[in-house]
Amino acid sequence: MTETNRNTTWQRLDAALQDIPGGGQILQEMRTVYGPDMTPEQGIYWLSESGFSTAAWQKKHLELGETQKAAKEETRLQAINAALDSLQNS
Repeated sequence: MTETNRNTTWQRLDAALQDIPGGGQILQEMRTVYGPDMTPEQGIYWLSESGFSTAAWQKKHLELGETQKAAKEETRLQAINAALDSLQNS
């Protein structure tokens, strides 16, 4: 993958997540894992795995009656979905 394509991947993610609550945290986590060399495929994989984990935590919080924690997980899921959409629809 060329440097231009890698930059475009990050640009798409930045644009998709700039106004989404929790989006900055998702971007920071992805940059920590992949640095500047992330491909769209790697991003999709990471986001998918993170989404499954987040959904499981949300379910657990709901089962325990922890609605505020479940709401935070929902915010994270919305950011993850926005990021996935930006990478899958390119």
